[in-house]
Amino acid sequence: MDDELQDTAKCSREKYWEELSDSEKIERTRIEVKRLKSTIVRMTNIIYKLKKHSHNDKQILVPMSDDGGEPEERSFRNEKYF
Repeated sequence: MDDELQDTAKCSREKYWEELSDSEKIERTRIEVKRLKSTIVRMTNIIYKLKKHSHNDKQILVPMSDDGGEPEERSFRNEKYF
């Protein structure tokens, strides 16, 4: 009975990093990279909108320096791997 119970009783948690196979590690890393890229694109779009925001032609933000360009130019939509 104990052997049968031990075979069927499994943890309901995700595997720890050390427990993952190489292919599972790659897949989990790929998912995280996609999530982070999406977050970066959203944040870039918000920053772009804030930089262009003004009241009565007076900028309300301190000038920021970045690599310039529209958010679409800096997005990751054309990446072939993701």
